[in-house]
Amino acid sequence: MASLVVFLQLVYTCSSLSISGPRLEQGFETVEMSEQDMKEYLTEPELRSINQDEAVHGTCTLPGTKGQCCLGAASGGADNAWRRDFCLASNGVRYNERFKLITNSGERKMKELFEALDIAPASITWMGDSVFNQMWNSASCALRRKPGTYNMTITDASDQHITTYDTMHGWAVGAQSSQTVDASIVKKAESTDAMGLQFVSGMSAQSGERTVAMEFFRTYQPLTISNATFEDIDSSALGRACNNSDILISNFGLHWNHGRVKTFETDIGRLLDYLSHCVQRGGRLKTFIWLETTPQHFVGPNGDYHSVVDDFINQNVYSVQDMEQFAGYRNMTMGELKDADANFNASTMKCWPHRTLNGGHHVDSWRTAVFQKALHDRGMGIDGAVVGSMAPAVHILPTYDFMSNLSHMHPGDCTHYCYTPLLYEPIWHRLHGIFDKTQGN
Repeated sequence: MASLVVFLQLVYTCSSLSISGPRLEQGFETVEMSEQDMKEYLTEPELRSINQDEAVHGTCTLPGTKGQCCLGAASGGADNAWRRDFCLASNGVRYNERFKLITNSGERKMKELFEALDIAPASITWMGDSVFNQMWNSASCALRRKPGTYNMTITDASDQHITTYDTMHGWAVGAQSSQTVDASIVKKAESTDAMGLQFVSGMSAQSGERTVAMEFFRTYQPLTISNATFEDIDSSALGRACNNSDILISNFGLHWNHGRVKTFETDIGRLLDYLSHCVQRGGRLKTFIWLETTPQHFVGPNGDYHSVVDDFINQNVYSVQDMEQFAGYRNMTMGELKDADANFNASTMKCWPHRTLNGGHHVDSWRTAVFQKALHDRGMGIDGAVVGSMAPAVHILPTYDFMSNLSHMHPGDCTHYCYTPLLYEPIWHRLHGIFDKTQGN
């Protein structure tokens, strides 16, 4: 227990595991768009989806997107669809906000996703959980909102069935499977019922002679089945990415909280070890982009779900004095703080802005510190600087520095986001910067 406390103190002070952010452009600033700005930036269907004054959501009929590209699009968990009862502007979600890039030399235009694809490799695999599913949907929206840039061909899970040995180990090796079968009790030859992998979606973006093929696989906790060998994983969805893709973009971590710090470190290390194995066996994959776990905004000090119960009560991470001081920042008694943490109710409670134990704001995630430690332990560099031999180039794309203060952009569950064409602009800009560095590698 003492080692856990020391580790978390190290995470929060970030004394030696800081994100290599200076290599990516910083200074994202939330600004308010005027009514005229919104009319110039947003389509008419999107404008109709906003109802700033009334408690009833506007209507959305954006062609060809099933409403998913409208400003009120949000996830209720596993699904990712526009819902009239989510993300009401009257409930505090401000759709007249967007981001500007502020640099030492003044304001600069952010690179959009289609500009990132202009310099992207030919094949990219996306792999992550439900919040990453939202980002994937938003990527599709960002491209469809720019007619004339890329022609999009969308392949949904219902339209394609990939048959390999992928799902023998199920979602735990990077597959959203129809059936999960443990390797210890089922042989490959007998696993026909579990061999069909239904991926979430694929996108083929074409502009002139240039085509970028992308696939998204849904996974929550990849590589957590320890008896799956790397040779087994070679025939999984992750192995498919290794064989067919130049870049793997991944985001996960929400399903490991502070009570599972060491488990997260082990699991993320196993993923890194597999990616190195992938490179060594001659796979196409050369670059891994780990998108920092997007921040949650529950009531506890780090915004994690049940972090007061898990960290203060069960794990003894915080002292009584720390938590009493933190409760004061929330204008709560300790009893009220514990109750708000343990009994969160989306219909009656709000999401909270981030506050550290000292009253400040988080600028990075403790999970990123764990990820960086796992890289360091394996001699793997960040931002493509490969220290060891035959290892993938690794990049970390930060999210906390601009999403930490977006507690108002949730549909009520304080985890998923009211994703809009505006929310992910900093991520598309940073992807452009990473793709630019990977050219020629």
